[in-house]
Amino acid sequence: MYLSFKNKNQISNDGRILAVGAYDQKISLWRIEDAKLILIQQLRLQNNPKRILFSQNDQDLLICTKDGLVYCFNNSKQREYKEYQKIFNIKGKIRAIEFNNDASVLAIGGETNALQIWQKNQDDQWILVDEAKQDNFLETISFANNPDVIYASNNNELYIHHIM
Repeated sequence: MYLSFKNKNQISNDGRILAVGAYDQKISLWRIEDAKLILIQQLRLQNNPKRILFSQNDQDLLICTKDGLVYCFNNSKQREYKEYQKIFNIKGKIRAIEFNNDASVLAIGGETNALQIWQKNQDDQWILVDEAKQDNFLETISFANNPDVIYASNNNELYIHHIM
């Protein structure tokens, strides 16, 4: 199978779903069966996807667009992913986004020179709980085995953050 004009893809953690983003502002979700791909859902966006991220249990699917918007989808109550939130207040391009191991914390960084820490509230919505300013943009984010420690870096520097 040939998928043309695709620019981002991600396989779910259980290896059953392939999410493919394209310049047509869509994410196509494909079920992987043996050596076949079966289209199961298409998600529409308002801009081209920059990053696709599944949570560890694959219930949450986050899609960042190149304008800094984060689309949040969830499939915990149904068989397909439904949009439940958009994170608008990212002030610049996102270069890195990562869940901690249990998907209770979300870290976002990029060209704003800040690391944003998000957590879900009792209504299952992501809320901004902390923002740490850096000297430069952030290129990568990683969580340590200890869920309270985040490593963020750019081309020249490594930052270590502790979540309070």
